[in-house]
Amino acid sequence: MDHVFVWISTYGYAAIFVLLLLGIVGLPVPDETMLVFSGYLVFKGTLHPIPAFFTALAGSWCASA
Repeated sequence: MDHVFVWISTYGYAAIFVLLLLGIVGLPVPDETMLVFSGYLVFKGTLHPIPAFFTALAGSWCASA
């Protein structure tokens, strides 16, 4: 699970999109934990809240379509 945190810290919004997309499709990616960590990065100022929200929304929509 630590590699998920490293990917989000390194690649930011793109990692949120891809990992959430893969998690919704069925791969064992901890979706809820990943979103909590993304919220922590928003709190710390590393990510901005609006792009993080819409990136997560787009990742889930693309996976469910």
